[in-house]
Amino acid sequence: MNTAFPKRQHRDRAASWKVGLRLVFCMLWIAMGLCMCLFLFPCLGSSRRSQASSYWARWFIWCMGIKVGVQGTWPRSPGRYMLVSNHISWLDIFIILGVRPVRFVSKAEVKNWPIAGYFARCAGTLFINRTRKRDTVHIGAEMLAVMEAGEVIGIFPEGTTSDGSVLLPFFSPLLQPAVNSEAQIVPAALSYRDVTGHRDMAIPYIGEQTFLESLLISMRRNALNVTVSFGEPIQTDRAHRREITRQVEATVAHLLGVAVDGSWRAPGQEHAAMPHSSS
Repeated sequence: MNTAFPKRQHRDRAASWKVGLRLVFCMLWIAMGLCMCLFLFPCLGSSRRSQASSYWARWFIWCMGIKVGVQGTWPRSPGRYMLVSNHISWLDIFIILGVRPVRFVSKAEVKNWPIAGYFARCAGTLFINRTRKRDTVHIGAEMLAVMEAGEVIGIFPEGTTSDGSVLLPFFSPLLQPAVNSEAQIVPAALSYRDVTGHRDMAIPYIGEQTFLESLLISMRRNALNVTVSFGEPIQTDRAHRREITRQVEATVAHLLGVAVDGSWRAPGQEHAAMPHSSS
């Protein structure tokens, strides 16, 4: 008797139930987020909002069945910090935010997205128009003010998402506020693994994949393991911005165990593309 077909049916039903249950949890999570934005955040200062957003992100991680491991430690001493990470998926924002409160820099288009844009504004995300070079000066002043207030700025300086098999070269302009304020840069590396421990190539949010397709792929995973690795803080008061960028880039590549792929863009385009979040 061939039992393969009934077993496959059982797996399909189990997968459907899992997706359905996670969808319900996510709807409740969205409702909770709306309540926080409407009733809680207006009563809180910027730092408290960041902390509340961090707790909210942890709930999302739980709803999605994601297991997060952390390697390395965040600096214990108080000071001005900028977190610089590789970028693989829209999930990155929630993973990092769940590990520690961070205020991200995102592309301006996100500001007007339904639901996601509203949540991003409530969480204190800073927005930049990547088509206007002068926006770098404006956003730099905002980032500087945030760090001076003791909050952490988070950026994805690859300028886009990758599949995680290589690290794309970092754009340096948004590291300038860290240099101006002599903040320390904390390199961070995100790595997604499947149940076998190999790099999960279904998770990267790249190419023509839609957000809905990416969301459903993430929800169908039996196990999604993410490792966040922190490197040693890098001082910004002893070198030029571009030198610091290359140092941070090399550290993140080392944490990931991958090479930097410099073949994807032509020289001289650094001013045209800016780091952004895919969320």
